[in-house]
Amino acid sequence: MTMSTSGFGNNYYLDLLRVVTILGNFPFFFYDMLHSFTLRPCCEVLIAYVRHQHATVRAVLPTEDRAMASPLGMAGVAELQRVKANLRSIAKLRELVNDIWQYSLAVSSAAVLIVGCITVYCTFDSGMPMNQILLSLSYFVYSALDFIDVARLSHAMADEVAHLYVSIRPKDMSLSGGNFFTLDLPLLVSTRSQRKAVLYEGSSDLVHAAIDMASAMARKFRVYGWLSRAAGVFFLRNIQAADAEEMEVKWKSWYTLYSVAFLSSLGGLYCDFVANGLKEMSKKTRTFTKALFVVVPLSAASKVMVNVFSAIFWSGKMKEFFKRASQHEMETLFWRQRYHYRSLISYTLRFFMAAACTAAVSATAHITMSTEAFGNNHFRDLLNVATILGNVVLIFYDILHSITLKPCCEVLIAYVRHQHTTVRAVLPTDDHASATSLGITGVAELQRVKANLRNIGKLRQLLNDVWQYSLAVSSATVLVVGCITVCCTFDSGMPLNQVLLSLSYFVYSALDFIDMARLSHAMTDEVANLYISIRPEDMSLSGGNFFTLDLPLLVSSQRRAILCKSAEDLVHVVINMASAMAKNFRIYVWLCRVAGVFFIKNVQAAHVEEMKVTWKSWYTLYSVAFLSFFGGIFIDFAVNAVRELSTKTRTFTKALYFIMPLAASSKVVANVCSAIFGSRKMKEFFKRASHYEMETSFWRQRYRYRSWISYALRFLTTAACSADVVVTIHITMSTAAFGSNHLLDFLKVTKILGNFVFFFYDMLHSITLRPCCEVLIAYVRHQHAIVRAVLPPDDRAIMSPLGTAGVAELQRVKANLRTIGKLRQLLNDVWQYSLAVSSAAVLVVGCITVCCTFDRGMPPNQMLLGLCYLVYSSLDFIHMAHLSHAMADEVSHLYVSLRPEDMSLSGGNFFTLDLPLLVSVSHSSEYAS
Repeated sequence: MTMSTSGFGNNYYLDLLRVVTILGNFPFFFYDMLHSFTLRPCCEVLIAYVRHQHATVRAVLPTEDRAMASPLGMAGVAELQRVKANLRSIAKLRELVNDIWQYSLAVSSAAVLIVGCITVYCTFDSGMPMNQILLSLSYFVYSALDFIDVARLSHAMADEVAHLYVSIRPKDMSLSGGNFFTLDLPLLVSTRSQRKAVLYEGSSDLVHAAIDMASAMARKFRVYGWLSRAAGVFFLRNIQAADAEEMEVKWKSWYTLYSVAFLSSLGGLYCDFVANGLKEMSKKTRTFTKALFVVVPLSAASKVMVNVFSAIFWSGKMKEFFKRASQHEMETLFWRQRYHYRSLISYTLRFFMAAACTAAVSATAHITMSTEAFGNNHFRDLLNVATILGNVVLIFYDILHSITLKPCCEVLIAYVRHQHTTVRAVLPTDDHASATSLGITGVAELQRVKANLRNIGKLRQLLNDVWQYSLAVSSATVLVVGCITVCCTFDSGMPLNQVLLSLSYFVYSALDFIDMARLSHAMTDEVANLYISIRPEDMSLSGGNFFTLDLPLLVSSQRRAILCKSAEDLVHVVINMASAMAKNFRIYVWLCRVAGVFFIKNVQAAHVEEMKVTWKSWYTLYSVAFLSFFGGIFIDFAVNAVRELSTKTRTFTKALYFIMPLAASSKVVANVCSAIFGSRKMKEFFKRASHYEMETSFWRQRYRYRSWISYALRFLTTAACSADVVVTIHITMSTAAFGSNHLLDFLKVTKILGNFVFFFYDMLHSITLRPCCEVLIAYVRHQHAIVRAVLPPDDRAIMSPLGTAGVAELQRVKANLRTIGKLRQLLNDVWQYSLAVSSAAVLVVGCITVCCTFDRGMPPNQMLLGLCYLVYSSLDFIHMAHLSHAMADEVSHLYVSLRPEDMSLSGGNFFTLDLPLLVSVSHSSEYAS
């Protein structure tokens, strides 16, 4: 740059000056980094001084991963006193160095920020000379790297003292920029298990104890706390302090002014961005879509506001949370590295969520840059750049609740695992229910575990109190934005960038909510392993009083431990958290409840007495509205199909084909009525199944029913059902073109979704019966295993005398089989008419489909619809018959007090559901006592 100002050779004096100027640039950059040139070697030697003292302490004190106490002799005490004096001398040396260079560090940090902002701004100025841009950019890069290097050294000094916390605090070894800041790197998370050594007076001598420098909760939250503080929403100070009492929430400070200014400017930028987006939409889209799409930024804004308010106004509760967490770790001698929570599913969800966030930021940047060309107005260019950066911060606010909750929940899970390890060391593990007497030591240990679990429950409650409304608003936003995005996708006049923005926002919000639900479920699952004085539901996050955040789709086979008082001592009993019948039905409960046909509450409850059927509730209104709405959709679909047939087919075929929707609707009505009006019998079924499992110590994993024929039938049924759904969607979309009327478009989308609900109702009987029958088969196999353990196996029927114990065991098997038969009877009473109507519908639809196939005037889409419906209905009916036959087949292995036909399902008094074509190769043995 110096050489380009004027050519050499015109004037020797000027040439000499230019050469001197070039050489002078080197001293300038040396002076610019003079503070780091001086501080760096001095800090490195100070670190060596501390390590020397560390080596001295290691020679005196025993090292241990866990907190421990050991008395020291007189020589050890004298040596530690010398270490104390040496460390004070090292601290004074650090103080002298810092007094000289503190203002240089303060100015250096300010220069890095100012040059960085100016460089970003000038980069977008097309008239800016390239060499000037390169100069400022290179200056900013090397200044920033130099500052980071000095910060690392300062952090390293504090880190070394953290290993040796005798008479000097880590912050006393950090460099500082005057009274403005302490030079540290919160983004550098140490993977070492750093600890501090504390000396205090005991009854007779000095005692050494090793404890954590800061709580695992605070260290896990370190990065997120720094980000939240930069975003102006984290008022909790000294969170990394070794002493929890140093934490404080300070409102009267410069940080409050910074927070208000930061949030106000971002709010203005967001309003400007939304206004420009709506202005662009108004040119291309109609009033209905525009009015509908306005809800998306309003929903996002409400979510951001609730997150920000929760973070700011509940700072006191977050301080209490971190203080209690620190106290819990001190009392329980917790070390997080041994109980770290890791989940591949969580990492996968977070990766896809980060990708969706990046897509959302890219879409906002594209919208911002497309509103007005860069270079026309420098102030406008600066606003556009600020808007792009502001959108990144807004996305941070949008997921602020999860950014705070995720690290805290992971540490809470580690707390519970620590207690689990303690219980395992006291109580013997066993797959079966067992009872073991405990000594006084074991009882005392379990009492401590009880108290610790109560503290963990209180920590979860504090955390949930802060973020419960954020979770509620987040769930509502996901639903609202999802529905609007689906609707607006079908508007041809909708700008593509707006569609991509809403779609990416919906995807990352949904993934984030699922990840939070997984973490909440993981906390519940961990407590399910250790059910002593805290219920699993007490560890779930909740969205206020609206819902409990959980994942019913995650089926857990874990168990719980319960402590109860016996006559002499505490007794340990291992039982299932919920019955195997309820757990196998978990997914279907969730689906049926969403579909408005499942009125049994608390099916997954630990106590069966909590199950109840309530009719006077909001769910009844939801069910009526849901069924009425989709009933109207089905009627409209059937009327349109018949109208299309009337223009192409003859009267006889039309009259014949009209029976098909009537047969399908009668099947749906029978299924829905059976599910709703049989709710009390289904509740009784689940209660009796739970009692049976408690009495027989049943564990399903050993007797699970698996059949490749069932899997093959399910696959073919799913394929045929999917084909049927595709055909119905094609018929719905072909009735009228999209884009003519926005309300009509919305109705068509609703009809498409209604088709899925219709097919769910159509298979409701098999969806309910299938998991229940599989568990009933497992019950019978369990009894079969008991009989095999009592009776000697033989190919021929034999008679051998049994002892008293064997006779009593067979009597219990008889009683258990009668109970299983009653369970089957309860299940059949609910669904017998659905099975009868289903079989009749298969026959009727089959005959009509064969007849209509030979009518040339029959529309191909209607023909495919009838054919696909016939195939999947037939396969579904065959699968149910196969399951019924399998139940009868299992009892034929164990013919004690129950006949095989007593285990077959029946269609009322019309027929017994069985598969005579399935020939069993198994031998049946009859045992009689």
